[in-house]
Amino acid sequence: MTRKYRIAFAFSISLIFHISSSWGQEAQKFHVFKLENKIGTEEVSSSSKADGNTTHIVIRTKDRGQELLLTSSLKATNSELKLVSIGHTSRFRQERLDTVIAANGGFPLGNNGSIKMREMLIAYWLLAGRPNAVKSGLDGTAISICEIIEPSTSSNHKGLRAFLINHGLDEIFWTDMDGNAVFMTTNDTEGDKRAVVADRYLPQFVTLNQQSTQYLLQAYKESSSTVGKPYAAIAILGGNIIDVARGGELQKNTMVLIINGKIDYVGAIDRSLIPPASHVIDASNKFLIPGLWDMHAHVFHPSYLQKALLSGVTTVRDMGNELDFLVQLKEMVGKR
Repeated sequence: MTRKYRIAFAFSISLIFHISSSWGQEAQKFHVFKLENKIGTEEVSSSSKADGNTTHIVIRTKDRGQELLLTSSLKATNSELKLVSIGHTSRFRQERLDTVIAANGGFPLGNNGSIKMREMLIAYWLLAGRPNAVKSGLDGTAISICEIIEPSTSSNHKGLRAFLINHGLDEIFWTDMDGNAVFMTTNDTEGDKRAVVADRYLPQFVTLNQQSTQYLLQAYKESSSTVGKPYAAIAILGGNIIDVARGGELQKNTMVLIINGKIDYVGAIDRSLIPPASHVIDASNKFLIPGLWDMHAHVFHPSYLQKALLSGVTTVRDMGNELDFLVQLKEMVGKR
């Protein structure tokens, strides 16, 4: 038996134990939040039969007046996993999965926002030796995982572990030292910010959420490839300016001089105004316009800023979000 199959077999056995260890206990309860407002619960129970052990997940939410229900079950045997997940993942999206995955086929992480599924994902990852990524058992794509090492963790969070998970979008997941799910922040299939917290950690929701925001922003800063090198002075030469203050009048072959992040000069090219060691951009045959404002934005994840920039937006007016998230996000952008 190769190492790959030994790990897969060991994981299947471990998952059976992980599921059966809570069998007979009271159902686990988690609270689901959207933008710091509670919208529902996630309840988890386990059952054991001769042919395997099963984790049952029921997520009930009410989002802006709409009742949503999703039920999932993950059954583990010695040779395979069976996932059934049916229901709404958000107001506009549904999940309908009924699939069997071989023991070496990866972990079946869906889009239902379940904190319990993340708990089992981390158990899988730890057993596999903490690789950079594990394979999705649903589509074969990579699920990257790393543990966040924070030597100055708040005293409120002593005895907890935090993980960065990415399966298309960064999310933060917390466990206690026994691997039990504590807290998660993610985005639902509608794109809205969602958090889930274990019942016993509900009093720590605010501090866990704020700390998770810090980790999320730090991860974005470290991984972002869109952050440009800062320059004290930038000269943009030869561009054609569309003057929106004058009905779209075109000013040809112009110069825009930016000093310490602020526009210092707009007009005819005058190289005598350009400070030494300025970064010069050739804008010949290109058009320049003022930055666009998105006056009704919802930046529920740091990566949404990149999407705004790609659409030409340089300023956003967020119309509804978590205050702490926005404050930290603004500070991050301001330091750029």
